[in-house]
Amino acid sequence: MLLFLKIMLAEFIAEMGDKTQLMLIAMTSKFKIRHIVIGTAIAVMALNALAVLAGGLVGSLIPEWIIKIIAAGVFLFFAATSIGGNKDSDEKNIKESKTKYAVLAVFATFFIAELGDKTQLTAITFGANEGLDSAFIVWAACSVGLFAADIIGMLIGYFLKSKTPDGFLNGLAFIIFTIFGIVTLRTGLNILLGAGNTKVLDVLIIVIIAFIAICSIRIYLSHDHSKVLVNGQIHSIRGFDPNMDTGDDYIYEVIRIIDNHPVFPEEHYKRLIRSLELIGQPLNFTMEEMCENIQKLLEANKVSNDNVKIIIDGFAGPAVYSVYYMLLNATYPTAENYQYGIATEFYQAVRENPHIKIRNQDLRDRTNQIIHDHDLFEVILIDNDGNVTEGSRSNIFFIKNGIVFTSRADDVLLGVTRQKIIELCEKAGIQVEEKTVPQHVAEHADAAFVSGTSPKVLPIRRIGDITLDVNDPTLRRIMNIFDKEMY
Repeated sequence: MLLFLKIMLAEFIAEMGDKTQLMLIAMTSKFKIRHIVIGTAIAVMALNALAVLAGGLVGSLIPEWIIKIIAAGVFLFFAATSIGGNKDSDEKNIKESKTKYAVLAVFATFFIAELGDKTQLTAITFGANEGLDSAFIVWAACSVGLFAADIIGMLIGYFLKSKTPDGFLNGLAFIIFTIFGIVTLRTGLNILLGAGNTKVLDVLIIVIIAFIAICSIRIYLSHDHSKVLVNGQIHSIRGFDPNMDTGDDYIYEVIRIIDNHPVFPEEHYKRLIRSLELIGQPLNFTMEEMCENIQKLLEANKVSNDNVKIIIDGFAGPAVYSVYYMLLNATYPTAENYQYGIATEFYQAVRENPHIKIRNQDLRDRTNQIIHDHDLFEVILIDNDGNVTEGSRSNIFFIKNGIVFTSRADDVLLGVTRQKIIELCEKAGIQVEEKTVPQHVAEHADAAFVSGTSPKVLPIRRIGDITLDVNDPTLRRIMNIFDKEMY
């Protein structure tokens, strides 16, 4: 036990203030804390296993300059990807780009950064001194000491992430990774070409210029260069944000565009009329004008597939208001989502005025946070009586013994896709029941799916810990029928 504590303390002290602590602080701007913990833990155990069991074998087989240049490339790559990102896009793709490979990315970066570092040399020294009989104790003590020191870096990064303004941690990550990258590259070049060789400076200048050019391109591409239609006139969206420039609440509609054609335009137009009528306002444009404006927006942005958001706000009197058309740069469910289904959870919340498609930013923020924290696709809302209503941004259907059931129309936003599904099921002879759906009834369904402009008919794989059948015959039949109608 004494040997274990002695080695652990020595490794902990050796790691304090090391570059990998700063690196882990920077990584919290890119990855979730649990992925950093897992990736770092695996790298720590692998590195110390190499150090204790193989001694200096790795260092003798791989030239140090190669290790340094690879590490420099990794650092500069992370620096470049720390800036110029689009926040909304990052949120939409977090499961695709960050969750899928996060542990591997953290492991590889940490492993390369620590390979041949003083902490590994410490482990090699203890392994040589204590012999193979104590190899396990040395490995465990070095791993615990190294990980304990690095967890401090992770905790600092996590604290900064929650307490600092948006973009601060990305900026800090850019600075840290850039410094590490350039310094590490210089060290590697000095080893390869010799310290004081003028070619070292030449190579550094070339790399820095290329790095600046790449970062500049990323920053430029991250800016939104799309166009928005405001009261019939095309404007640049830069500096224009309807979410900030208009009131807290506004009427809106989202229409999917496939190959330049709005999907179900008549139904969306009727829902706009209904939403405005419920606040005592008439709609002041025709469906044909709506479609013409959509085409004008698509042509201005040179796109043919996306979601278009229509915002009505700034009410100054009867039929006196502003109308905005803007692209959403929509992302859609993947083929895997349709094949294997999505993850959801129940969440108690009540949407006021469910029949009006009106922005409720507080509810959206709360549900988005849950979706982000629990790696979900959607949350299913439960009212104060314990009944299912709808999703945070979709409608919900359940299937039991081949019968489809969903919440009553009085309790939910009457989604265009929802109504189409009901109509198509009735035509196909599939029984649909609109009724009150207690949570315990939903929990015993055979299958379930969400519906909406972007997801269409999307199977639910699980609700919390409850597993559902994504290959239910009725579910798959509805998916096929809807796709044929849509395309």
